[in-house]
This record gives sequence, C-alpha cells and structure tokens, in this order.
Amino acid sequence: LEAKLRSQLMLSNDVSVTVCGFIDRIDRVGNTVRLIDYKTGGVENKDITIDDFEDLRQPKDKNKSLQLLLYAWLYFNEHPEVNELETAIISLRKPSSWLMKLKLFKKSSVSRDEMPEFEKTLTSLIEEIMDESIPFSKKLLTLESDD
Repeated sequence: LEAKLRSQLMLSNDVSVTVCGFIDRIDRVGNTVRLIDYKTGGVENKDITIDDFEDLRQPKDKNKSLQLLLYAWLYFNEHPEVNELETAIISLRKPSSWLMKLKLFKKSSVSRDEMPEFEKTLTSLIEEIMDESIPFSKKLLTLESDD
C-alpha cells in the first residue's frame, strides 16, 4: 500500500527541486505495473483523459490527470527496469466504475518514452509557480486534488 516516491527535477535556471508524491497503491497484474489512487470525491472519465500535455494546464479540469502522470514520472525515475505501466483512480463515490484508467493519447498505458515531454510540461508548471513576477493564485497551486 501507500508508497512515497521522490525525484529531482532540474529547472531551466539550474535550480533543482525535489518532487514527491504518495501513491495509494502499487500492484502488478500479470506483467503490468499499476499505480492506483483512491478518491473519496467524484471522478469522471473526462478528468483523466489527456490528448495533449498542454491539457494539464487546466488545473481545475485536469488535476487528477496531472497527479497520475506525476506518479508515473516518479515511478519511472525510481524503477529503470519498467518501461510501461498503467495509472488509475478508484472513486469511492462511484464504486461501479471500479478502476478508471488514465487515457493518455487514447491508450490506457503510460510509456517511459512519453516522460521527457511530460517532464517539460511539469518543469514549466513548477517554474510558473516559482516565478515571483506571476501573481500567486490558487489555480496554479491545484496540482493535487483535495481528496
């Protein structure tokens, strides 16, 4: 059950930040590693569907997708032997939906090959949060959901 992962992220100004996350559940079904987050609130399929990494700039709509991709990035960084995995949410409010998998570019798995592009987006988001010339707002801080 719950695992804490952490990794360093180098920003464009040569500042290194530590990024960490707590994954509720990591398991393996057959040869597939799954990273699962439990949510007490509602989750819709549109919340965890990404067609472009720029979609992650919609924190209110895509914060759950960002969280799942962040977990994938952290896991890949700590487990170089893994090249593909699944990330999913189990919504306790919608138990009939059971395992709601992140859909990334119309597929239900995340590949290590996609992580460099995700890392660029993550770097950009963190740089915006740290940029003193950009007014601090709650929208920028909503990287994780409230539940």
